[in-house]
Amino acid sequence: MRRPFKIAVYLTVTLISLLMLQFVLPRKGPGVPPAVVVSFVGYTNSPPGMTLAVFGITNQASRTVKLLAGCTIEMEGRRVPLPSTMPFAETVVRPGRGLIAVIGIPPREARWRACWGVSWNTVHERVLSLQDKWQLPVFLGGHLMYRVDSEWMPP
Repeated sequence: MRRPFKIAVYLTVTLISLLMLQFVLPRKGPGVPPAVVVSFVGYTNSPPGMTLAVFGITNQASRTVKLLAGCTIEMEGRRVPLPSTMPFAETVVRPGRGLIAVIGIPPREARWRACWGVSWNTVHERVLSLQDKWQLPVFLGGHLMYRVDSEWMPP
């Protein structure tokens, strides 16, 4: 009677492990990028006299998305990494919700736009974020990222 019990326990543990692995393993995500809209709100000044740009970022998708850390400023084909002045590291944006991003802008010599990375907020992405946060030496695949841009801003 003890042997069938052990077999049942082993099968149960194996089944649970396989189900957990199903959530963690990278899967091909939805081929449709998230419907995230970046809108220019206006300019403002910071106390030291730096010009800042204010953007509204809205999730128009029916699922939750994750706005990845940081922002990149693209100037007429040249990419210059520029951190935003509002620290939002992997902010989750629920459907129909949005947030305000305030970023420092470069001297306005040429047209420019702000770019952010976005991903669907899936279980796999959450596990990858924990892996990145804790710097685990386990490869679970890569982030499936999409890029959202503002419109081109005049100099």
